[in-house]
Amino acid sequence: MPQRLLDEPPALRLRRCRDFVASLEGVEDFAGVRDVVLPGLAGLLGSHLAVYHELDRRTGREVALGWPAETYRADLLDGYPGVMAQHPIVGYAMALPALGEPVRTSDLVSRREWRANAVYCDVYRALDVDDQIAVGATDSGASFSGVSVGRSGRAFTDWERDLVWLVSPHVGAALQRARRAPVAVPALQVAPIVAPATIGGRRGPGRAAPAVPLPSPRRATAEDDPLTARERDVLRLIAEGRTNACIGRELHLSPKTVETHVAAVFAKLGLAPSPDDNRRVLAALAWLRAG
Repeated sequence: MPQRLLDEPPALRLRRCRDFVASLEGVEDFAGVRDVVLPGLAGLLGSHLAVYHELDRRTGREVALGWPAETYRADLLDGYPGVMAQHPIVGYAMALPALGEPVRTSDLVSRREWRANAVYCDVYRALDVDDQIAVGATDSGASFSGVSVGRSGRAFTDWERDLVWLVSPHVGAALQRARRAPVAVPALQVAPIVAPATIGGRRGPGRAAPAVPLPSPRRATAEDDPLTARERDVLRLIAEGRTNACIGRELHLSPKTVETHVAAVFAKLGLAPSPDDNRRVLAALAWLRAG
């Protein structure tokens, strides 16, 4: 993060804040969120990463639009679904926080605790995020959306938190317009699996459902389906991010039986063991494509 931005006089940062708010008036869809809101907010805070999130509290599904795309990449987020619940801000957001009230990672845990956290160790270290500040934009109870900004080096100051609070109503209004627009843009589903998705288009305000919903299982009588009905149930639960233990509980199967079904699913989908591939993710993607 440029030291120059951190050391700017407050009057200059307030002037840049005014210019950022003015730029939001032209945001009508998620292309504008990607090209104006995220880089503008990151620039205002001297940060290198900004992300728009939509998260369903009931299912744990999260779809995200990250800036810059070359930094917020699927290959760097592969471990995120398994540790997402340990993120301090995610835990805070799941507890129905007030909209428009910014929260920092450093408000919730110390720097030492953050660097020992699985989210940092498995994902955010590679993203070079030492502190994050997030603010909610919409909340229906079952789901919510918001924006987070991350940076390396210094933690966000109280003054910067107040700056986010100042612009948050304008950011929220721009995001509400984008959610009502028919335009969809490429995004990432980052939980319960990492997979390509889109965000925006054909959804009313207040909904934060994933852009690529999980399809219903195919009929057991489909002639081209190599899986048995039970194997399809197992594959569906894999696609929902369930562990083998959870699959066993839900389907009332022993751990050994679950392992047998999972192995059969991998074999029938042609997913051979490989140190370069996550077969559960590949199986989930096959389920998504089969819908």
